[in-house]
Amino acid sequence: MNKLTALLKHNYIVYNSIDEIKNVIDECNVVISGKGGYIKLTIGGDKEDNVLYDIFCDILNLFFICYGSFPIIQSIELNSRHIDVSNLIGKYTTDGEWFKTNYVIHEINGYIVNQDTVNLLRQKISKIPLSSFEYVLSEDYKHVLIPHKLSLLLYSVQGLVNDENAKESTKFRSFINAVCQRLYHVDKIEKCETVDYILQKEITYKNSKLFTQTLVDTRDWYSHFYYSPDDKEVLQKGNDMMPYLFIVSYMLRVYILKTVGVKVPDSTIAYYLKQVHDWTAVYVRKDKSTKLLTSLYSFDE
Repeated sequence: MNKLTALLKHNYIVYNSIDEIKNVIDECNVVISGKGGYIKLTIGGDKEDNVLYDIFCDILNLFFICYGSFPIIQSIELNSRHIDVSNLIGKYTTDGEWFKTNYVIHEINGYIVNQDTVNLLRQKISKIPLSSFEYVLSEDYKHVLIPHKLSLLLYSVQGLVNDENAKESTKFRSFINAVCQRLYHVDKIEKCETVDYILQKEITYKNSKLFTQTLVDTRDWYSHFYYSPDDKEVLQKGNDMMPYLFIVSYMLRVYILKTVGVKVPDSTIAYYLKQVHDWTAVYVRKDKSTKLLTSLYSFDE
């Protein structure tokens, strides 16, 4: 029998413990628990080492999708043998900006970590674009210019969207349109109308063309597909792009969760929109007359 044990660390677990999870994945016993900032993960079974590693990586991906960041890997042991974790590939070291608890979409529990969600993750979500998405938020990309981050994120969308009814060339638009419709639906339920404020674009259920075209033109311009952005809806300032980066990266994780069978409540999305609204008011528009909708940010910062 082989056994992999990992000690992980994440600031969200300081105040939000993980009740012990016991599940079977690929005929291996998986046990996860977390308290005081630390997470213990054990995988054991009569499978080869590579199978245990694959399960471990799948679970790390689920952490990223739920939390918006990978937990910091403190140590890994395989059959009591210490594994060097000093040279992990870059995507596993998430930029500290994304460790904020307001990026968390869903708790880690048995509803998230089980055979069914892992199977759907493997079958429905392509590994390469998922890795690209994870790299965008990594420490390696901390100093990459925002236009390039947003462009890579938008190309990741193209690879991750699994829409059998859409042609390859329209998958991106299909996803962004769906995001617009969901945001509009959430915004009207909450009656906070933050979306129009954040993006300064008219987004409605019936007409999300402008928002979609802005992202398409911005991606294509920074990919050198145009001679001039003059007649396009191109975002040219990093600060203007940040709300799009926040919203698209969040909604892409919502999409992945939906794909693996996990529903995200509208109230969760609405609260996140309010946070982006406040961030935009404080750091982009710097308009002190704006009513802040959460207590996370302040004009006195």
